[in-house]
Amino acid sequence: MKYLLFTTVLSTLTAVSAAAECKGLAHYRVTLEGTWTPESANAPVPEDAYFGPAFATIHSDRISLYQRWERVTPGVQFLIETGATSIVENDAGALVATREIKDTAKGTRLGPQEQHSLHLIADEAFHRLSLAAMLAPSPDWFVGLSGFELCQDGQWVEGHAQALTAYDAGTDAGKAFGAADDPMSPQGVVEFLSANLGWSSHDDQTQFARVVIEKI
Repeated sequence: MKYLLFTTVLSTLTAVSAAAECKGLAHYRVTLEGTWTPESANAPVPEDAYFGPAFATIHSDRISLYQRWERVTPGVQFLIETGATSIVENDAGALVATREIKDTAKGTRLGPQEQHSLHLIADEAFHRLSLAAMLAPSPDWFVGLSGFELCQDGQWVEGHAQALTAYDAGTDAGKAFGAADDPMSPQGVVEFLSANLGWSSHDDQTQFARVVIEKI
């Protein structure tokens, strides 16, 4: 059975931004910085903890890589559960052909406090940035950024940094790092990990990483 493209699952998004006013090409360096400590995550860090390779994309405002309270696609599920980017890369390639995606980039495996930078290009038709990276060894947990707007008030964003909390993809019922596979049926939706595990009542109290966006 052919995997669904992530645009199919996310076609129900209700918010569609106005046409971007930014002109020309904008080159960006996007850095994923691990900040994973017991204090930042509000939980012990496993001895074998790491981030899977990040997958990032510049896309139109009609789609996104994932969305809170929505189901992830099989490609994104495979990325989050295994760290492998092959399926989501194939999906993205199809969306390049249909003019929903302009650019993609793949990172590398990172330790809890390591970092890696990606280079992506935006333009006036493609000005949203999304990325996701697996938290390992976890059932289906990840850090990510969904549909960040690079064109704001008619100008390309020069720089932006924000802490990244963790999400539960809703595809595995495991409740601990290193838990055995326990596929959810029916599949759940993306939610803050802290909300699902009861770690904290505030999503910003479980920060695992930081993303730094720089126009170059």
